[in-house]
Amino acid sequence: MPGRMEMLRRDYGNTFKTEYEGVKILIVDGRVYLDVTDLNLAEPVPELITWALAQERQYLEFFRQHPDEFRRLTRRKGRVYLVKSEAGPCKIGRTRQPIELRVFQLQQESTRGRLTLIHSFESDDAHTAEQKLHAIFLKKRIEGEWFDLDEADVQWIKSQSEIA
Repeated sequence: MPGRMEMLRRDYGNTFKTEYEGVKILIVDGRVYLDVTDLNLAEPVPELITWALAQERQYLEFFRQHPDEFRRLTRRKGRVYLVKSEAGPCKIGRTRQPIELRVFQLQQESTRGRLTLIHSFESDDAHTAEQKLHAIFLKKRIEGEWFDLDEADVQWIKSQSEIA
């Protein structure tokens, strides 16, 4: 059993926590984790896995019928940022850390030269805001979260008070 956690793959996102007869169940980004650490089981019992899958189906059905509730429960506050590299490309990202720390971390990892923070803004749903910016500039994507943005693109991003 991998790391005393059993993982089952499913196709939906974000995080939910529940418990069943003392077993902690965490659903993260479409994966179900059953924490059986306290039970000292060699492997999860089939009934527990069946129960976890039933729970997961209930979550899916509920959120299909109530998409606004899904968005409300899965929001993550944070900062969305735009960093420009010395080499030219810009990175659109998000963080829950202080923005200065995130830029410092990016600089330490950078192979694109010196990085400069161009803009950042608080968001009640930083993940969605970042995804929307990535979608808007999809045709300008170079690699991963790096984009070939021109000055008009940068100014447009700066003019947005909230994207979500």
